[in-house]
Amino acid sequence: MGIDASGVFQRREAGKWIFVSKFYDGRRGALRTWLGWPAGEGPRLGGLMPVAMPRGLPVDFNPTELVQPKGSREWPIEVFLGDRSHSWLLADEILSAIPSRALEANLSAEISEFQDLVRHLADLHGEVRFVYAFA
Repeated sequence: MGIDASGVFQRREAGKWIFVSKFYDGRRGALRTWLGWPAGEGPRLGGLMPVAMPRGLPVDFNPTELVQPKGSREWPIEVFLGDRSHSWLLADEILSAIPSRALEANLSAEISEFQDLVRHLADLHGEVRFVYAFA
């Protein structure tokens, strides 16, 4: 048992944020730490600092929007989100963030893999954001 990070990626289209895909990570501590868990000031796992402190849900975020990920039945987005430390980051923030210090290779790889996913989504969709929480 531990803290899981989960959220959704959205793309901006005609002034609205549209669901792209869900994201879940229950295994990797460096990514959770880099995304802001645990909430509060100060260094965390391996001295890693978060990209940003938790911001809450975006004002224009609709957690009850129905989505149908990968052929399953429709679910409200809020089903995928955790219940602690809601936050969001724009793709540009994620891609320009550099871990706060040199990390062990396996910790650095976790963050790089996530940044690669974000880069891919931004290449496909343009403006992208990640809305997430921890559970």
